[in-house]
Amino acid sequence: MSSPVTNFYNKKERKALITGATGFVGLGLIEKLLRCFPSITLYLLIRSKYKKDAATRWKDLTLHPVFDKLREEKTISVFANIIVLPGDVGEDDLGLSDADKTTVINNVNIIYHCAATLDFEADLPTNVNINLLGTKRILQLCAQLKNCEGFLHVSSAYVNSDISDVEEEIYPAPEDTDKVIEITESLDMASLEAITKKLIKNHPNSYTFTKNLAEREVDKANMSFPTAIIRPSMILGSWKEPTPGWTASKNGPQGFIMGAAKGVIRRLPINENLIYDYIPVDVVINYMIIALWHASINWSRGNTTPVLHITSSTYHPFKWSEVHGKVHQYLHKYPLKNAVWYPNLKFLPSLQRYNISAFIFHIIPGFFLDLLTKIMGGKPILLRLHSKVNKSLTQLEKFIFCEWKFHNTKALRLQTALSEEDKEKFYLDIRSIDWEEFFHKLSIGIRLYLNKEKMSTLNAGKIKDKMYADVCHAYQILRHHKVPAENIITMMYDDIANNRENPFPGNIINQPDGKNVYAGVAKDYTKEDVNPKNFINVLLGNKKAMTGIGTGRVIESGPDDIVFVNFVDHGGPGILCFPEAELSVKTLNNTLSRMTSQKKFKKLILYIEACHAGSMFDDILVDNANIFVMTAADPKESSYACYFDKERQTYLGDLFSVNWMQESEKENLNMHSLHHIYERVRTETEKDSHVEEYGDLDIGNTNISEILGSPDLIKSTGVFDTYRKDAGKDAVDSYEVPLKVLQKKLRKLEGIHAEGEAQLIRGQIRTVVENPFVATQLHVLINACDLFDNKESKIIRDIQHVCGKLVPMTNIV
Repeated sequence: MSSPVTNFYNKKERKALITGATGFVGLGLIEKLLRCFPSITLYLLIRSKYKKDAATRWKDLTLHPVFDKLREEKTISVFANIIVLPGDVGEDDLGLSDADKTTVINNVNIIYHCAATLDFEADLPTNVNINLLGTKRILQLCAQLKNCEGFLHVSSAYVNSDISDVEEEIYPAPEDTDKVIEITESLDMASLEAITKKLIKNHPNSYTFTKNLAEREVDKANMSFPTAIIRPSMILGSWKEPTPGWTASKNGPQGFIMGAAKGVIRRLPINENLIYDYIPVDVVINYMIIALWHASINWSRGNTTPVLHITSSTYHPFKWSEVHGKVHQYLHKYPLKNAVWYPNLKFLPSLQRYNISAFIFHIIPGFFLDLLTKIMGGKPILLRLHSKVNKSLTQLEKFIFCEWKFHNTKALRLQTALSEEDKEKFYLDIRSIDWEEFFHKLSIGIRLYLNKEKMSTLNAGKIKDKMYADVCHAYQILRHHKVPAENIITMMYDDIANNRENPFPGNIINQPDGKNVYAGVAKDYTKEDVNPKNFINVLLGNKKAMTGIGTGRVIESGPDDIVFVNFVDHGGPGILCFPEAELSVKTLNNTLSRMTSQKKFKKLILYIEACHAGSMFDDILVDNANIFVMTAADPKESSYACYFDKERQTYLGDLFSVNWMQESEKENLNMHSLHHIYERVRTETEKDSHVEEYGDLDIGNTNISEILGSPDLIKSTGVFDTYRKDAGKDAVDSYEVPLKVLQKKLRKLEGIHAEGEAQLIRGQIRTVVENPFVATQLHVLINACDLFDNKESKIIRDIQHVCGKLVPMTNIV
């Protein structure tokens, strides 16, 4: 396969200058260029900010999550291809020193101009200086390059927002560029504010007006060197790369989903039946790379500048009516620990209705929460935040309640110019985007990258008794079937058997009235030693890395061994959760590939008990690597807990794990295969979650006795006293386990002495605070408060003290 694009960028002398390098698009562009073109050198124009110089800002940015994939696939030394240039597009000569300017002129041969103001409320002089003059300054530098092979300008689909049906062409200018510059340089601010509306004519703000004028400057420069203009619409998080859902922008839906997740934004003016034009950032970046290449190789003096609409409205349109309900579900499914109120986002079809609703749901609660924050010694922010939001929404009214048709014929035609290899590497076609799934991943990305809460914090305070019971029971099954203890490695974060809240110290059961599965379980790694890094080193047999950690034991297997891995914890799309960190789909599958190449097994069998477990392998795991995987859930769903125990007030097991262990114990293992167990477990579990199998399905024919013991040692009786078929009777979504446990405990309070009530409710309120899912269920708190008479002032004070940070005091009292 050939890649003309890669050949163009991988030239030894290929050196690119990027403006706006620290922004959302800039960061994504840097990551893609470094990952795909190892020979390229990047010059980054970065200004000092927040009392940090350019070099310090870049050093900080190298730790940004956008580069995680790059660090996995390559080495950190890849940043050696980065040269930081202190400068600012808002200053004459871009603020470059003479030495840096000479370096650029002598070396750089392509330029990506991403820098711009993104504030629709910015005044005219600011927008003229950055958007218009900044573009002129970078073009002047480009004209001085010894060898300029291409200039790519990132514009906006809304530069012609005074037109509702927009083609990929440069329309007549709304005003003379030089006249606008002269006016802004000669008049004072008061005079400029007075004439701005008249000057920008039908444009909604000076942002689109100045971005429009900047395109003329780029088009004029096309007479001297190759130029191209891309016009993206509203840029959202990534579709595929560097990881689905990655974002660094709080603009548009990303900002309001972020606010809604915190419980701050509860109402928004949106017409769900209008077409809103959204485009993923990775598609924009791919177009940037391809558009510059295509303009460079096809340029001839006198041609007009190619203009490309990177948009979806006429190609793969989006309406909020398609996903609003789902987004609301995601906000509750992936709640935040630092939420100030439970999420409840609703859309209103006009700004007038929004203003009325916002007063009730934003301003009044904001006032009381700010007052409470001030009393507690904190800094009030909510009223100020809502004032800013309301002002912004007024400015954005035209963009919220108008539809545009951005025709993208030229952009679509560009796809046909690519080789098959380039089409795959620099994907441009968005027709296969599932908007519902896209916003699912984006909601997770907003949690991770904007709210900065790892998926592992979803598990804070969740009842994990069932998970440890699953692990201990699996250990007992292996030992029962004569698997030597030295061949079993166990990682268990907590010792719940001896936890003070366990009413039966030293005892863990995995089914009602079951045997103690804890006795005799050897634990190799506990507490902070249970993490993704150690898990991987154990799988790879890396004894050196595990020296001094736990028992230090690793899997010492070879090409004739069968390796069985049973993972039980929480999960999310593309991750498996450890108590304090996550294991990514990329890292896990890289590890499996390394185990294969190092001949660590004859057969590798993995059972994964986690929500979204299928997302770790679906369309990823090859079918010829001697690896067989069975997961508790498909890529998009939760796993389920089962067997609620009234005495322990918790769930005893996970439905998938309980079912596969029961099936493994009740059958004559000489007679049945892994695939037989899969079919039985799938049938027993399917009404709640969908058990899936991945990898080399031929391994599914492996007899269970090959894994659990020699045929003459197998017995049909096991750890379970009896085989039960009611595991799914009270099964509950794993995300809802803490809520269900709390509800059951609250119902049990009736008739208990008041002081006993106080002690129990205080313990449960602690659970609420520790667990973000429960914290979002406001009615649980209200019900808890309703159980008591207001005379029980001590209890009320406890509830106020613990919950005051989560919900308005007025709601609690």
